[in-house]
Amino acid sequence: MSDENEIQFQRKILFVESSSAMRKLIANNLELYTGSEVICMKNSEELSEYFKSGESANLIVTEDMVDGEYTSLKVVYFVNAQQLEIPVIVMGQNPKLEGKAILIDRENWRGLVKEAAKLLEVTSEVMMEFSVPEYYPFQMACLLTMTKVPVDLYLDEEDGMNTWLLAESSIDREKVESLIFDGLQTFYVSRYHRLEFVNFLSTELYQLLSDPNLTFQNRVAVTQAAMDSSCYLIEQFGMDKKAIQTTRTAVESFFKMALLSPGLDDLLDVLSKNTNSYTYKHSLMISIFGHHLISKLQWGNTEQQKIIGLAAFFHDVMIADDRMTCIHSTQSLKESSLPDEQKIKVARHAFLTSELLSKYPDLPMGTDSVILQHHGTLNGIGFSDDHLDNRLSPLAIVFLVTEDFVHRILASEKPDKKAILHDMSLKYDKGQYRKCIEALEKAVS
Repeated sequence: MSDENEIQFQRKILFVESSSAMRKLIANNLELYTGSEVICMKNSEELSEYFKSGESANLIVTEDMVDGEYTSLKVVYFVNAQQLEIPVIVMGQNPKLEGKAILIDRENWRGLVKEAAKLLEVTSEVMMEFSVPEYYPFQMACLLTMTKVPVDLYLDEEDGMNTWLLAESSIDREKVESLIFDGLQTFYVSRYHRLEFVNFLSTELYQLLSDPNLTFQNRVAVTQAAMDSSCYLIEQFGMDKKAIQTTRTAVESFFKMALLSPGLDDLLDVLSKNTNSYTYKHSLMISIFGHHLISKLQWGNTEQQKIIGLAAFFHDVMIADDRMTCIHSTQSLKESSLPDEQKIKVARHAFLTSELLSKYPDLPMGTDSVILQHHGTLNGIGFSDDHLDNRLSPLAIVFLVTEDFVHRILASEKPDKKAILHDMSLKYDKGQYRKCIEALEKAVS
C-alpha cells in the first residue's frame, strides 16, 4: 500500500479561470509551491455554488474577464456580500478593484504564486525556490554550431564570474572544442537573459543534435542543455509550442543515444565527465537501459522503446531538482529534510506529470500510464510498498525495474553490476517482474 493518506492538504485555493492551458499551468504551480488543494472553476457561478454547498476556502484567485464579462467584479461582490473574509487575487489590472483585491498582471504567474504563498503564510524555506541565482549554467558543447552569441556569456573563475564573450561576438569553434577537451564544460548566462538565450538555443539545439558527426560525448552534453531548456520552458509557459519543439529534439536524442550507447562502465565515465546532474544522468540511463531491456523481451518493439525514452525524459519534469529526484520510496521521503510542501510535490509528481502530458501532441498510447505508475501506484500519488503489484501496465513494470537498477548504480561510487542484479532478482522474483530482471541481465551483460 502507498503512503498517500499521509499527504494531507492544509489549505484550499479556489481558482476561477476559463482557459484550460492557464488552469493547468497556474493550478499546478499553486499546488506545488503552496501545498494547497487547488479547486478549479470556469466562472463565478461555480464559485458561488461551491460556497452555497457549505464548503470553505483560504484564498480565491480569479481572472479579470471571461467572454467580455468582468468575472472578478462578480467574485469580489459575492465575497463581500457573504462576508466571507477570504482574500482575493485578480489576474489583471482592474481599477475598480483597487484596494478591494490584490491585482497582479495575468502573465506574472510567478508573482501570483509568491503572493498566494504570502497570504497563506507558506514558510520562507519553501519560497526560497523563487530566489533565482544571478547566473545559470549551460553546457559548453551548445556553442558548437553557433556563429555568434545572442547575449553576454560568463565563466566561473577563481576571482568570481567574469565576462567571457559579449553579445553578438563571433564564436571560434576550434577554441570551444579546445576548452571542452581541457575539461571546461560550463559557461553561464545572466538570469536577466536566460529566457532570451534559451529561445535562441532551442533552434540551435535542433541543428546540433541533427548533426550525424556529433560524438556521443558531445551529444550527452548538448542533450542535457535541451532537457534543461525544456524543463525551463515548461516551468515558465506550460506545454506551449516552443517547449514541445525543444522537448521533441531532446527525446529524439535520447533515442539516438540508446542506439549508440557504450557499455555500462564507459557510459558512467562519459556521464561523470559531462554532467553533475543526478536528474539528467538518472533519466538518460533509464532511457538507455530500458531501451535495451525491451529488446530482450519477446513482446518488445521499437514503439515501446520510444515510449520508455519519452517517459524517462518526462517522468521527473515536475521535480527537476536533484534533492527531489533522488527520492524513491516512502521511507526516504519521510526521512528527507525537505519541507512538507516539497514532500507533497514529490509525492504527487507522477500524477501531475501525467496531467501535463495531456497537452503533448501525438503522445504514444500508454506513455501517460507509464509515468502515472512509475513509482508503483495506480493513481500516481506516493510510493507503493507492494513491489510485485501485477495491476501495473507491463511497460510501467519495465520502467519501475529499470529505474530501480539505475538508482542502485548511481548510489554507489563503484557499482557492482552482478551484485546489484542478484539482489534485484531476489526482490523481483515473480511474473512480469521476473521476466524484466532476466531481460535486464541479458541487456547489460
